[in-house]
Amino acid sequence: MTNKTKKLSFISVILFVIGGTIGAGIFFKNKSLNAMAQGQFGIVMATWGVAIVGMLALAVALWEISSAQKTNKGTLEWTKLFTPKWFHKSANNFTKWVLVPVSLFSMPIYVTNTLEDAGMTLHHNLEALAISFAIFLWFFVINLISIKVGNMANWITTILQVAPLIILPIIGMIHTGEFDKDTATILNKHTEAKTGLIGQSPWLALLGGMGAIAFAFDGFYQAAAIKNDMAKPEKNGKALLLGVLIISVFYIFVTLGFQL
Repeated sequence: MTNKTKKLSFISVILFVIGGTIGAGIFFKNKSLNAMAQGQFGIVMATWGVAIVGMLALAVALWEISSAQKTNKGTLEWTKLFTPKWFHKSANNFTKWVLVPVSLFSMPIYVTNTLEDAGMTLHHNLEALAISFAIFLWFFVINLISIKVGNMANWITTILQVAPLIILPIIGMIHTGEFDKDTATILNKHTEAKTGLIGQSPWLALLGGMGAIAFAFDGFYQAAAIKNDMAKPEKNGKALLLGVLIISVFYIFVTLGFQL
């Protein structure tokens, strides 16, 4: 096996961006955004438009920053290049002793909770823990075996993540107006308006919704940390930008399905 076959392709990195970002939470983000905008379609779409422009600008900025990257340390290398030594050391220790351990053990639990929200029934907490541990072992083992196996798993999980973003909005569009409060799903518009400061005007959704939308894009920048695992590392920035563009299209499609 040549060294080239062990490297990630351009398409694989785009899928890594998509798979590392997209999650079921997008449906709940849209529900919250719809409440902030008090159901006004134009404001909801305007908020998404402004947020997406911001995310694309961030992707372009990361493209430029990653051009100075020499290793696969991602954000840690950026702190080394662009921040004081004490800040880099603090970030390095935080990542090593807090972020990585917490992520390794909390994300499988989050995945299990998402499966429960989708209809999976668990009768005991031990069942949830067992499934979470199985998910942890799965990703740990496949990434330990080789980058090729990890890449195959990434393709599979990304397809499974994207499928609901295509199927559910289509269901919402086809069955427009057929839902009522007794058969409500997350895709319909039976959402109470926000109260408090955000509830004073639907236009405040442009401010209040930005954070929720930005969180829905969280994770795409991790692709910069696998730059040196690419067959063509110089295309890492393009993969980041294209991945964010594709994610934006999926999110807009989901939003249209939700609104209709």
